[in-house]
Amino acid sequence: MSDAVIAPPVQKSRKGRWIILLVAIVLGIPGGFVLAHAIRVPLVKSLENYQPAVPVTVEGILYAGGGLLVGYLVLSGIWRFLAMPFRRRYPAYR
Repeated sequence: MSDAVIAPPVQKSRKGRWIILLVAIVLGIPGGFVLAHAIRVPLVKSLENYQPAVPVTVEGILYAGGGLLVGYLVLSGIWRFLAMPFRRRYPAYR
């Protein structure tokens, strides 16, 4: 047996959590209003002519999915090829 003294568990104060929450609310709400008014939102008329840079159509989604699949297969093939020298070799059973 050891003669080490085990300290009792420390009781965490909930007062500190309430203070942090109060500070976050007091600083967060006015800060959010100031930030919301500082950001310039474009007018609705300028959004009428908006064209997204990425084609958001079924055809565009299919091309993106196909590219993702081909890219994954190519990169996983390269990874498997580069990892070949580090694989454990098992004896062949005949």
